[in-house]
Amino acid sequence: MKTFILITLVGCVMFFTSCENDPKTIVDPDNLGRSSWLLNSDGELFQTQGDVFTLYKDDSPDLFDTIRWTPTDFGYSAAITYSIQIAIEIEEGAFSDFRTVETTSNTFFVFTVEHINQCILNGGGMKREENKVAIRISASIGLSFPTVVSNVHHFFATTFSTDPDLLYFVSATTEDISAAEYIFSRNWNSSYEGFAYIPYGDEGVWLVEEIDRTATRWGIESSTEQSTSTLRLITEEEGGQPIMPGAFGTGDIEGSFVEDGYYRVFVDLASETNKRIQVWRFYDVFFVCGQRNMNYKEWGNGMSAQNPNVPAWNLLAEDAPSDPENHEVWGTGATLTYYPEERVWKTDLVFVPIFQTPGGAPPQAENANVFEFKFRANWCCTFNIETGSASSTWQAGVNLGGRQTDVVLEDGIQTGLIGGQGTGPGNPGQGNIRVNIPTAGYYYWAVYLNEYPPRYELVPENLLE
Repeated sequence: MKTFILITLVGCVMFFTSCENDPKTIVDPDNLGRSSWLLNSDGELFQTQGDVFTLYKDDSPDLFDTIRWTPTDFGYSAAITYSIQIAIEIEEGAFSDFRTVETTSNTFFVFTVEHINQCILNGGGMKREENKVAIRISASIGLSFPTVVSNVHHFFATTFSTDPDLLYFVSATTEDISAAEYIFSRNWNSSYEGFAYIPYGDEGVWLVEEIDRTATRWGIESSTEQSTSTLRLITEEEGGQPIMPGAFGTGDIEGSFVEDGYYRVFVDLASETNKRIQVWRFYDVFFVCGQRNMNYKEWGNGMSAQNPNVPAWNLLAEDAPSDPENHEVWGTGATLTYYPEERVWKTDLVFVPIFQTPGGAPPQAENANVFEFKFRANWCCTFNIETGSASSTWQAGVNLGGRQTDVVLEDGIQTGLIGGQGTGPGNPGQGNIRVNIPTAGYYYWAVYLNEYPPRYELVPENLLE
């Protein structure tokens, strides 16, 4: 037994001594076989497409090309992870930092058109422009050893985009574009429209296009310039000034810019002769209005008469209650509150019925008319507390409708797109949204105006966050 143990110990010592003296286990980063690109006879990385190409959205699913490289030699057999890294030329001869856009254990990578387009954009490339791209391979065998990078190859690619372009509202004080609010150009044509919450209006606001490499700052002729409709946009170099509180108009009106506000904005930077901006501020309450159901306070009045700011009156004159305080109970709609960190509007829990009722003192029997709703802000005109009649309109701020066929998901959430933001440019107008939930009950609305396209969710009580 002692002899066996002694032989085993001697064997182990000899094994470790052999490993220490084996030069292939010592990784010397200055004496390694780095990967090299495998190019075609014309010196191009993309064998079939060449190194100057344009990518098209319609070709997204098609096979584009395969890139290949030689293995990295770490001095011994090892499991190697290869990272494809990309940098973009910012100005002549100056490139961004390299970013990893894909990893593989192979010495080749197959791209579809959509995939290589996205990799270039993820690497910092500009949408719908020709980008000069630097590409390299970074090889790694673990955190304990340094990575080894290949030679750099260059190619030129004109990309496409499936996402709308963005227009940023940048603080003139911080100039931080990463924290800036934005709206969208859905047709990629420098015509922008959307919703934005701007709590830093007192700092002044510049407009900057996402697709503009030079980050040109657009402003107005004077920081508090007035207009009942649109203001002309001019660049900072042309004498433009950042937009400040007091621009467009003053007071509680739609056309006014304030220190802290929520807006619908239209901007045209495509016109050669009339680059302009128009804003509609949410100067009044934003809320859900629904078809009449007299049995619940939010829906007591007809749809056009509901407004959280007035003591709505849901009863016929001859059935008026003797207690005047009851005048303030019914017909309020469901008020939406904005939560900036989540970038969403939400209501409190309210009872959402399936059907409507006729007018008159509650309780009222429900009829066969399905409950419907819309999203409205900036209500104006008159309300008669004696009769409950209303003369109503909604300014351009928002009057959002949708479809009759929105789906209800497995978790009970009804969701759909919304549109028709009033009377401003490019608004199609949409009808009432039908409630398709299976059972009446307590729900809350979540409205995502800051997205493109805007959408809503009707969420059951059991999913309340």
